[in-house]
Amino acid sequence: MNPVSGQYLKGLIQATKKNMERMAEAVPNSNDQVYQHFLTNSPWDDQRVVEQVAHDANALLGGRDNSCLLLDESSMPKKGDKSVGVSRQWCGQLGKTDNCQVGVYSTLCRGEHFAPIGFRLYFPENWVGDKVRCDEAGIPDEFVEFFTKPELAIQLVIEACMLGVQFEWVHTDSLYGKDTAFPRMMDQMNEIFMVYVAKR
Repeated sequence: MNPVSGQYLKGLIQATKKNMERMAEAVPNSNDQVYQHFLTNSPWDDQRVVEQVAHDANALLGGRDNSCLLLDESSMPKKGDKSVGVSRQWCGQLGKTDNCQVGVYSTLCRGEHFAPIGFRLYFPENWVGDKVRCDEAGIPDEFVEFFTKPELAIQLVIEACMLGVQFEWVHTDSLYGKDTAFPRMMDQMNEIFMVYVAKR
Protein backbone atom coordinates (compact mmCIF):
# COMPACT_ATOMS: atom_id res chain seq x y z
CA MET A 1 0.00 0.00 0.00
CA ASN A 2 1.22 3.49 -0.83
CA PRO A 3 2.31 5.18 2.47
CA VAL A 4 0.23 8.27 1.67
CA SER A 5 -2.90 6.18 1.05
CA GLY A 6 -2.39 4.55 4.46
CA GLN A 7 -2.04 7.94 6.12
CA TYR A 8 -5.08 9.25 4.27
CA LEU A 9 -7.16 6.27 5.43
CA LYS A 10 -6.03 6.81 9.04
CA GLY A 11 -6.94 10.49 8.71
CA LEU A 12 -10.45 9.61 7.52
CA ILE A 13 -10.90 7.29 10.49
CA GLN A 14 -9.26 9.41 13.20
CA ALA A 15 -10.11 13.03 12.37
CA THR A 16 -13.30 14.52 13.77
CA LYS A 17 -13.68 16.79 10.72
CA LYS A 18 -12.88 15.21 7.37
CA ASN A 19 -11.02 18.07 5.67
CA MET A 20 -7.36 17.70 4.69
CA GLU A 21 -6.00 19.98 7.42
CA ARG A 22 -7.80 18.21 10.28
CA MET A 23 -6.89 14.80 8.87
CA ALA A 24 -3.19 15.74 8.67
CA GLU A 25 -3.30 16.99 12.28
CA ALA A 26 -4.71 13.62 13.41
CA VAL A 27 -1.97 11.53 11.76
CA PRO A 28 1.69 11.97 12.82
CA ASN A 29 4.19 12.97 10.09
CA SER A 30 1.51 13.66 7.49
CA ASN A 31 0.81 16.73 5.38
CA ASP A 32 -2.45 18.10 4.00
CA GLN A 33 -0.79 19.21 0.73
CA VAL A 34 0.48 15.66 0.16
CA TYR A 35 -3.07 14.36 0.74
CA GLN A 36 -4.40 16.85 -1.80
CA HIS A 37 -1.79 15.81 -4.37
CA PHE A 38 -2.55 12.13 -3.73
CA LEU A 39 -6.26 12.64 -4.49
CA THR A 40 -5.99 15.00 -7.45
CA ASN A 41 -2.75 14.20 -9.26
CA SER A 42 -1.60 10.68 -8.40
CA PRO A 43 -2.03 8.14 -11.23
CA TRP A 44 -3.99 5.60 -9.16
CA ASP A 45 -7.10 3.88 -10.45
CA ASP A 46 -10.00 4.30 -8.02
CA GLN A 47 -12.10 1.78 -9.99
CA ARG A 48 -9.62 -0.99 -9.18
CA VAL A 49 -10.03 -0.17 -5.48
CA VAL A 50 -13.83 -0.28 -5.80
CA GLU A 51 -13.65 -3.63 -7.60
CA GLN A 52 -11.36 -5.12 -4.94
CA VAL A 53 -13.68 -3.96 -2.16
CA ALA A 54 -16.64 -5.52 -4.01
CA HIS A 55 -14.81 -8.85 -4.40
CA ASP A 56 -13.77 -8.87 -0.72
CA ALA A 57 -17.29 -7.97 0.43
CA ASN A 58 -18.79 -10.66 -1.77
CA ALA A 59 -16.47 -13.29 -0.24
CA LEU A 60 -17.77 -12.35 3.22
CA LEU A 61 -21.44 -11.54 2.59
CA GLY A 62 -22.49 -12.57 -0.92
CA GLY A 63 -24.15 -15.73 -2.14
CA ARG A 64 -25.76 -16.59 1.18
CA ASP A 65 -29.38 -16.72 2.32
CA ASN A 66 -30.86 -13.23 2.49
CA SER A 67 -27.87 -11.36 0.96
CA CYS A 68 -29.23 -8.17 -0.52
CA LEU A 69 -28.01 -5.19 -2.52
CA LEU A 70 -29.18 -1.95 -0.91
CA LEU A 71 -29.26 1.19 -3.06
CA ASP A 72 -29.60 4.65 -1.58
CA GLU A 73 -28.33 8.17 -1.97
CA SER A 74 -26.37 10.18 0.58
CA SER A 75 -25.49 13.85 0.67
CA MET A 76 -22.58 15.89 1.96
CA PRO A 77 -23.07 19.58 2.85
CA LYS A 78 -20.57 21.81 1.03
CA LYS A 79 -19.67 25.48 1.00
CA GLY A 80 -18.98 27.32 -2.25
CA ASP A 81 -19.57 26.14 -5.81
CA LYS A 82 -16.26 24.56 -6.91
CA SER A 83 -16.59 20.99 -5.58
CA VAL A 84 -17.69 18.65 -8.38
CA GLY A 85 -21.48 18.28 -8.53
CA VAL A 86 -22.17 20.69 -5.68
CA SER A 87 -25.50 22.48 -6.01
CA ARG A 88 -28.53 23.62 -4.05
CA GLN A 89 -30.48 20.37 -3.79
CA TRP A 90 -32.14 18.16 -1.18
CA CYS A 91 -29.62 17.35 1.53
CA GLY A 92 -30.79 14.40 3.64
CA GLN A 93 -28.06 15.01 6.19
CA LEU A 94 -29.51 18.46 6.91
CA GLY A 95 -33.15 17.59 6.21
CA LYS A 96 -33.60 20.51 3.81
CA THR A 97 -32.54 21.94 0.46
CA ASP A 98 -29.03 23.31 0.75
CA ASN A 99 -25.64 23.40 -0.92
CA CYS A 100 -24.32 19.83 -1.09
CA GLN A 101 -22.91 16.97 -3.15
CA VAL A 102 -25.07 13.88 -3.62
CA GLY A 103 -23.96 10.36 -4.41
CA VAL A 104 -25.84 7.12 -5.06
CA TYR A 105 -24.32 4.10 -3.29
CA SER A 106 -24.65 0.33 -3.44
CA THR A 107 -24.15 -1.71 -0.29
CA LEU A 108 -23.99 -5.48 0.03
CA CYS A 109 -25.89 -6.55 3.14
CA ARG A 110 -26.60 -9.71 5.08
CA GLY A 111 -28.32 -9.45 8.45
CA GLU A 112 -26.47 -6.87 10.57
CA HIS A 113 -23.39 -6.96 8.34
CA PHE A 114 -22.87 -4.66 5.37
CA ALA A 115 -20.18 -3.24 3.09
CA PRO A 116 -20.40 -0.38 0.56
CA ILE A 117 -19.33 -1.74 -2.84
CA GLY A 118 -20.09 0.97 -5.41
CA PHE A 119 -20.92 4.61 -5.93
CA ARG A 120 -21.87 7.21 -8.50
CA LEU A 121 -21.67 10.98 -8.04
CA TYR A 122 -24.89 12.71 -9.04
CA PHE A 123 -24.36 15.56 -11.51
CA PRO A 124 -27.21 18.09 -11.40
CA GLU A 125 -28.30 19.39 -14.78
CA ASN A 126 -26.87 22.84 -14.04
CA TRP A 127 -23.40 21.23 -13.99
CA VAL A 128 -23.85 19.12 -17.10
CA GLY A 129 -24.92 22.18 -19.10
CA ASP A 130 -21.92 24.29 -18.00
CA LYS A 131 -18.81 23.15 -19.91
CA VAL A 132 -16.63 25.95 -18.53
CA ARG A 133 -17.46 24.98 -14.94
CA CYS A 134 -16.79 21.30 -15.66
CA ASP A 135 -13.47 22.12 -17.35
CA GLU A 136 -12.40 24.27 -14.40
CA ALA A 137 -13.22 21.40 -12.04
CA GLY A 138 -11.09 19.03 -14.16
CA ILE A 139 -13.93 16.68 -15.14
CA PRO A 140 -13.09 14.66 -18.28
CA ASP A 141 -15.64 15.22 -21.07
CA GLU A 142 -16.68 11.54 -21.15
CA PHE A 143 -17.99 11.82 -17.59
CA VAL A 144 -20.11 14.92 -18.18
CA GLU A 145 -23.54 13.40 -18.71
CA PHE A 146 -26.80 13.73 -16.83
CA PHE A 147 -28.32 10.66 -15.19
CA THR A 148 -31.21 10.58 -12.75
CA LYS A 149 -30.57 8.92 -9.39
CA PRO A 150 -32.63 5.84 -10.41
CA GLU A 151 -30.53 5.57 -13.59
CA LEU A 152 -27.36 5.70 -11.47
CA ALA A 153 -28.81 2.98 -9.23
CA ILE A 154 -29.41 0.78 -12.30
CA GLN A 155 -25.77 1.30 -13.30
CA LEU A 156 -24.70 0.13 -9.83
CA VAL A 157 -26.79 -3.05 -10.03
CA ILE A 158 -25.30 -3.82 -13.45
CA GLU A 159 -21.79 -3.14 -12.14
CA ALA A 160 -22.33 -5.46 -9.14
CA CYS A 161 -23.53 -8.24 -11.45
CA MET A 162 -20.57 -7.77 -13.81
CA LEU A 163 -18.18 -8.03 -10.84
CA GLY A 164 -19.78 -11.32 -9.81
CA VAL A 165 -21.34 -9.98 -6.60
CA GLN A 166 -24.02 -12.43 -5.46
CA PHE A 167 -27.21 -11.21 -3.81
CA GLU A 168 -30.73 -12.61 -3.57
CA TRP A 169 -32.63 -9.35 -3.92
CA VAL A 170 -32.38 -5.58 -4.42
CA HIS A 171 -33.84 -3.00 -2.04
CA THR A 172 -34.43 0.74 -2.46
CA ASP A 173 -36.56 3.50 -0.95
CA SER A 174 -39.46 5.43 -2.48
CA LEU A 175 -37.28 7.74 -4.60
CA TYR A 176 -36.51 4.73 -6.81
CA GLY A 177 -39.98 3.24 -6.44
CA LYS A 178 -41.74 6.26 -7.91
CA ASP A 179 -39.57 6.13 -11.05
CA THR A 180 -41.01 3.24 -13.07
CA ALA A 181 -37.75 2.86 -15.04
CA PHE A 182 -35.98 1.32 -12.04
CA PRO A 183 -38.43 -1.48 -11.17
CA ARG A 184 -39.01 -2.15 -14.88
CA MET A 185 -35.27 -2.63 -15.43
CA MET A 186 -34.96 -4.88 -12.36
CA ASP A 187 -37.77 -7.00 -13.79
CA GLN A 188 -36.05 -7.19 -17.18
CA MET A 189 -32.84 -8.26 -15.42
CA ASN A 190 -34.80 -10.99 -13.57
CA GLU A 191 -33.79 -9.52 -10.23
CA ILE A 192 -35.97 -9.99 -7.16
CA PHE A 193 -36.53 -6.49 -5.81
CA MET A 194 -38.40 -4.56 -3.17
CA VAL A 195 -38.98 -0.83 -3.59
CA TYR A 196 -41.06 1.47 -1.45
CA VAL A 197 -43.83 3.32 -3.26
CA ALA A 198 -44.99 6.51 -1.57
CA LYS A 199 -48.73 7.01 -1.07
CA ARG A 200 -50.10 9.56 -3.55
